[in-house]
Amino acid sequence: MIKFSYLFLFITSGLIISCSSSNGSDGNSSLVSVTTEAPGANCTYGGQKIETGIDDNADGILDTTEVDNTTYVCNGTDGTNTSSPLVSVTTEAPGTNCTYGGQKIETGIDDNADGILDATEVDNTTYVCNGTDGTDGNDGNDGLTSLVSVTTEAPDTNCTYGGQKIETGIDDNADGILDATEVDNTTYVCNGTDGTDGNDGLNSLVSVTTEASGTNCAFGGQKIETGIDDNADGILDATEVDNTSYVCNGTDGIDGNDGLTSLVSVTTEAPGTNCTYGGQKIETGIDDNADGILDATEVDNTSYVCNGTDGTDGNDGLTSLVSVTTEAWGTNCTYGGQKIETGIDR
Repeated sequence: MIKFSYLFLFITSGLIISCSSSNGSDGNSSLVSVTTEAPGANCTYGGQKIETGIDDNADGILDTTEVDNTTYVCNGTDGTNTSSPLVSVTTEAPGTNCTYGGQKIETGIDDNADGILDATEVDNTTYVCNGTDGTDGNDGNDGLTSLVSVTTEAPDTNCTYGGQKIETGIDDNADGILDATEVDNTTYVCNGTDGTDGNDGLNSLVSVTTEASGTNCAFGGQKIETGIDDNADGILDATEVDNTSYVCNGTDGIDGNDGLTSLVSVTTEAPGTNCTYGGQKIETGIDDNADGILDATEVDNTSYVCNGTDGTDGNDGLTSLVSVTTEAWGTNCTYGGQKIETGIDR
């Protein structure tokens, strides 16, 4: 004869609501733990141990001190073709059974002995429901800011050939300065050993030509080409152009005066204070008198693209680059203009 053990679970979840003038914490979730119960005092022939409780420390684990209720689903005595009891625990969405969602616990006998609790094998269904959400708590204080300090490191033990010292830490006193006592980590980015002297570097050249109205400049403008004078003939050949940019004229205003044209003047700068080894002088400004010439009184900005120092027996020197882009109306140019950036192509 086949003997069966049936256990009906009655699980109760508790909810405590405390009222005060300040906002409360979020409500904690209910948890269910199902483990195998070895044959013994609780289940003569073994079975399953079901523990339920509230996740008081909100770590997602039902700790021993959080268990509020323990029940057992025990196996029956051995017999011919005895079927095992099964437990299925699934998430229960918010609805009729659990207003705020929770967990659905189904138990029953595995009649077809396939190890799965089929819908037709469910003998009992209970729910462990979440409590209501607590009201939001007050905002916490702002966290402290992390700071980074980068300074030059002279040649020494930390960097044989010098380099940069990078210090990081938390701005504990919130003064925006990384004080020595606030430094949590220090690293170094060190220079490598000096390489052998290279050959004389080639000169960089700039070519500025008129750009007709078209794809590159809807209303025309100027085409700026830069590159290295590889054949040292003083002319920027087409094959020597490394970078091309455009300074375009703006659109004509509606029912207004014609806008003034921006001009760029590029001349050779002799060796001196501005460029130790010579280079090129770039002047920009607005053609206030509309004569097509950038007069001295019309120059708004002057910058220099300088040649590098001569080296011996080494690689070619780095290329100096010039970037000319349109500057929108704002702090740098009240009525708009052009932004010219120069540097070495490292």
